[in-house]
Amino acid sequence: ERVHLLFFNKTQEDVLFKENLDEIAKQDERLNTIHILSNPKPTWTGFEGRIKSEILSKIIIKETVGAGEKQHFACVCGPTEFTHTAIDLLKTLGVKEDDMHAFIG
Repeated sequence: ERVHLLFFNKTQEDVLFKENLDEIAKQDERLNTIHILSNPKPTWTGFEGRIKSEILSKIIIKETVGAGEKQHFACVCGPTEFTHTAIDLLKTLGVKEDDMHAFIG
């Protein structure tokens, strides 16, 4: 099984522990860290934008092809509005409520 960390931030400088996470991902193929920036520099080549179904569906569909019956377990953490939006979007993409956990508060 793999862990896909979708890390939404405003800028690259806002990403906590980026170097550490990237190093762990290099050493352990079970971790896939994907950074998504809402206000990237022009040189940024990764995903861009705020949390939305288009971004999540690209990543979720790509990373779970052939994963079998149990495809996802989502843990969401962030500001309250972000967390509620993420949960709603994951539901529309077919992730069951029992397969999600939100850290709110």
